[in-house]
Amino acid sequence: MSDSRPALLGNALSFLEQPVGLRWRTQRRTVTEFELMSFVTTCGFNESLFRDAEVAHELGFAGRIIPGALTLSLAEGLVLSSGALSGTGMAFLGGNIEIKAPVFVGDTLEVWVEVTAARLTARGDRGVVTTRNEVRNQRGELVLLFTLTDDQTARQLNVKAAEPQPPRRARHDGQCGHALRAAPGDGSSRWGCDRPASTRAG
Repeated sequence: MSDSRPALLGNALSFLEQPVGLRWRTQRRTVTEFELMSFVTTCGFNESLFRDAEVAHELGFAGRIIPGALTLSLAEGLVLSSGALSGTGMAFLGGNIEIKAPVFVGDTLEVWVEVTAARLTARGDRGVVTTRNEVRNQRGELVLLFTLTDDQTARQLNVKAAEPQPPRRARHDGQCGHALRAAPGDGSSRWGCDRPASTRAG
């Protein structure tokens, strides 16, 4: 991926709108003490490294350290809240995670996304998309890299063109001046104009 900061995403993307090489970025968010403590207590990350500021300091960290699992969760949340998969994402198929640098309480994160692979399924109604996701802090430093493969809809491929409709024949009282014909299969005395309604005068 290029080191240049990509543009913000403006709308949801279907499979057909995600060619290989497409790049975009998410909004940013700042990691808080509340999020750290909520995560470690809810998920059982009861290491003193995450709960005790003095332990983190003694180990050489410059602040309250964030678990890599929380960084990943926040990053994937940024991708989802961007709307990229709104109404199009079907399933998470797999991925890979690499921790590149520590994240601390007070850091501000955003995700740079690049489509690295995209293929249509055999049925033709879904696409499998792989993205490289770079999590960057407020200084633009890469702190986490994760590659994800998702199953997504490709509904545009199944849109059928409307069947052509025959011209609509007008029924009238014989005053338009057009040639008249008997209504097919109609034994009554009703008559119909032989031209489409769109060409009738008056």
